[in-house]
Amino acid sequence: MMFVTATILMVQLQSFQKLLLVVSVAPLGVIGVVAAMLLSQKPLGFVAILGILALVGILIRNSFILIIQIEALIPISRDVFWGPMAYAMMGGIVAGTRITLFFLPALYVAWFRIKEPSEGSADELRSAQLNAAHPFA
Repeated sequence: MMFVTATILMVQLQSFQKLLLVVSVAPLGVIGVVAAMLLSQKPLGFVAILGILALVGILIRNSFILIIQIEALIPISRDVFWGPMAYAMMGGIVAGTRITLFFLPALYVAWFRIKEPSEGSADELRSAQLNAAHPFA
């Protein structure tokens, strides 16, 4: 499956070097995985590994899109006519991505009125998780 995925990406990117660039970003996500697992004190089990596989797909997709945007915007940024458009788009992509990472989760919590779990419900959830993980204990 990895060979098929790599082949499809290489055909779309039309370069083995670009494929390596896109794929080289995926292991960097492990930094965030380790930090999140340590901060949340969650185990690195089967479900977490499924999440890591999904993360790799997301990172590769985002890298692929960014490579395409770089190839479209960098060459025309030197042009007198198209240059302002390229810089406007590059600035918007950079700022929009960073702002979205902070603004969208906050907006989601406010819009859907997500409440922080109470201490009692957190203890109940934790005991339910322990019972599910060790049903015969």
